[in-house]
Amino acid sequence: MSKLPKKNKKYYWFKLKDDFFTDPKIKKLRRIAGGDTYTVILLKTMLLTLKTDGILVYEGIEKTLAEELALKLDEDDNNVLATLSFMQQMKLLEEIDINTYDIPQVRILTGSESASTSRVRKYREKQKALHCNSQVTERNKNVTTEIENKREEIEKEPLSKSLSLKNKEAFHDFRKRIKSLYLGQPLVKGAPSFLSDTIIELSSFGYLHNTVSNKDLNNEDAFSVWKYIFLNQDKIIPLEKEEK
Repeated sequence: MSKLPKKNKKYYWFKLKDDFFTDPKIKKLRRIAGGDTYTVILLKTMLLTLKTDGILVYEGIEKTLAEELALKLDEDDNNVLATLSFMQQMKLLEEIDINTYDIPQVRILTGSESASTSRVRKYREKQKALHCNSQVTERNKNVTTEIENKREEIEKEPLSKSLSLKNKEAFHDFRKRIKSLYLGQPLVKGAPSFLSDTIIELSSFGYLHNTVSNKDLNNEDAFSVWKYIFLNQDKIIPLEKEEK
């Protein structure tokens, strides 16, 4: 588990910017059925992480992060799950380590984000956007060649199947490498057993996506799929994308 950032000052409130409700992301959230409830949960989650500088840690008190957060916030499990899913899709919540998440907006609203940190964050966001656009363009040019090259890269640097899943560092590195190589591509079909007859795709946001239900997997199911892929990586070959 990553260490929480050191803080010299504790915050007990944040300043809500005057454009909060006109922000396209918040407007989109409020237009969803139940969106006003989700907006309240978003704000409550941000308030919960004030003293940790925007860092949210899943402690394992409940089976999933959503259930644990629902317990802490006194909110409905499904409403919290929907809010977390939206926050991840909109990059309002980012996974920085296993069971550790970051809400960058908290530091912005408390004024605890330094000017240099802000510049670095904006630079990284710009570079990431450019990198993603570059990847999409290259895939459109030669999808087959790119997939073959990625397979060869994995074969050159295989992770030993004998590694225990308790070795979080190896598991985390493996998952990170797969995400960087197969972004936006189908990964596995009909596995694990509870996902039979489904195709699991790694979305362009890096989340595991059920192409049958057209929904991202919740944290618990996503972990089960990553575990399956990790333990069976010598048998798993990412699926070819079907031409529409």
